[in-house]
Amino acid sequence: VLPLLGPVEGGTRLTVLGSHFRESSSLACRFGIGENGGFSVAARFLSSSQLECVSPVVAGASARSVEVSFNGQQFSTGGAAYTYAQAVAVSSVWPVQGSAEGGTPLTVYGSGFTAASEALGYLQCRLNGTVVRGQLASGGEAVVCRSAAVAAGYVSVEVSTNGLDFTSDGVQYESVWSVVSGVAPRSGPVTGGTVVTLTGTGLVASGARCRFGASSPVAASVDSASEARCVSPPSGAPGWAALELRRFD
Repeated sequence: VLPLLGPVEGGTRLTVLGSHFRESSSLACRFGIGENGGFSVAARFLSSSQLECVSPVVAGASARSVEVSFNGQQFSTGGAAYTYAQAVAVSSVWPVQGSAEGGTPLTVYGSGFTAASEALGYLQCRLNGTVVRGQLASGGEAVVCRSAAVAAGYVSVEVSTNGLDFTSDGVQYESVWSVVSGVAPRSGPVTGGTVVTLTGTGLVASGARCRFGASSPVAASVDSASEARCVSPPSGAPGWAALELRRFD
């Protein structure tokens, strides 16, 4: 079955893979049997090797065997494993502002995040309509994902642990354009070594570097969304140089 896990609230649209499937008005999937109890739901025929069914609600996290029936009575016995996981919730995101150019590491706090989801490649963040890969933070209480390039404004942040079902908790961060409005000092020796302070709004925090003219980018220290510092490199000749602060990937 795909995906291999889903929330205890049910509602996950599963693709059941197998062989010799055929159309029937009584097609059904059964989740669990024996001590766990069995829950049967209607299935939809897709092809001779694929069916679709929606996972039912269960009382708690557990592993279930998914079986298929053509008549709603006799079920298969092969048993594809499906895991019901704890409900996922998002409570907050940090920082509350990120660059509209993308690349800001967002730490999304909440509950229900698992190492199994990360290992399967299911752990994802959805930023408005853009889905990006997530990484489980130490302790398992947060997911880290890198923001995508989006228009300035508020961006909803939701998380999935099965690559299909996302939270709907309404947590947001603000996407802002990075603008440098001031530089001090405005001059320095051609030998370099001058600590230059840049001021502005929405300055990129992670991986930010400064580029002076056509020289190679140098590391930047971003103290806040409104201030950053970098050290000027040597220059081959005196004169004005354009100064950029951004991620140079």
